[in-house]
Amino acid sequence: MFTYNFIYQNIYSTIANANAIVSLRTNLNIYDLDLQAYQKAENAITKKKQLEDFPPNIRNIFYYNTSVGTST
Repeated sequence: MFTYNFIYQNIYSTIANANAIVSLRTNLNIYDLDLQAYQKAENAITKKKQLEDFPPNIRNIFYYNTSVGTST
């Protein structure tokens, strides 16, 4: 009785869950890992985590010289 009442109140979610279970049971596959792509991604993550050192004498692009020259 409780089961029927539960299904009646939650019919759409029950159908969606049942559909998901059936589709997961029929589509069980074991995928091979692409180790080259994994190594490439791991190297990219490692490179991204490394901080770059900027030289102390870097040019300030926001500083403008106030002297104006004449053009000919």
